[in-house]
Amino acid sequence: MESYQWADGARIKSDATAVGKRFAELRKRNGGKLDPEAVVEDARDTRAPHHGEFEWNDTLAAQRDRISTARYLMRSIVEIIVTTKGTKRSFRAYFPVVKHQERAYRATKDIMVDQDLREQVVTNALKEHEAWEERYERIASFATEVEMLIEAGRKARESYHKSNRRGKKKGARPPKDDGRTGIGPWRPSSTSGFIVETPE
Repeated sequence: MESYQWADGARIKSDATAVGKRFAELRKRNGGKLDPEAVVEDARDTRAPHHGEFEWNDTLAAQRDRISTARYLMRSIVEIIVTTKGTKRSFRAYFPVVKHQERAYRATKDIMVDQDLREQVVTNALKEHEAWEERYERIASFATEVEMLIEAGRKARESYHKSNRRGKKKGARPPKDDGRTGIGPWRPSSTSGFIVETPE
C-alpha cells in the first residue's frame, strides 16, 4: 500500500497520501512523467486533493504562479515504503530529469532502474552539495568575522567600564567623546573594521 508524507518544513495543508496517489495516477496516464502543467490542470477539479493549495483568483495569481506551486508540491512529496524486514523507509518521490530530450519530473522508483536517469540525479546531487559547501564556507567566514567584532566590542565595553570605575575613584574626568562612537576615539582596523580606543 502506497503512503506519502510531506518533506520536513513543507508548508502544505493537503493530505500527503491523497496527493501522492493522485500524482501517481497522473504519472501513469502521462507515460511515466509528471509535469507541473498537468498538476495544475488536474487541480482545477475542486475534488482534487491538492485543489486548495492553489490560488484560483486570476486577479491575485497568474498561471506561472500556479506552475511554481505545482513544482513545490512535486519537490515536497515524500513516499514511504515498508521493507521486507518491516522497517519504513522514506524518500523524495519525484525528481526532474531529461528523457528523450524532454525535461519532466519522474518517479524515483522509475529513475532507480534507469541508469541514465539515475546518473542525472546523482550528478545533480553532487553539484548541489558542492554549491552548498561553497555557501557554507562563505557563511562560516562571515560568521567568524562577526564573532571577532562582537568579541572586540565586548572587550572594549569591559575595558571602558573598568577605566570609568577607576577614574571615578581617583576623581578623574571621564574619557572625552569624539562624537563618533559615543565612547572614545577610534581607528580603523584591517581585521575587525574598527577598534575602539579606551583610556588605560
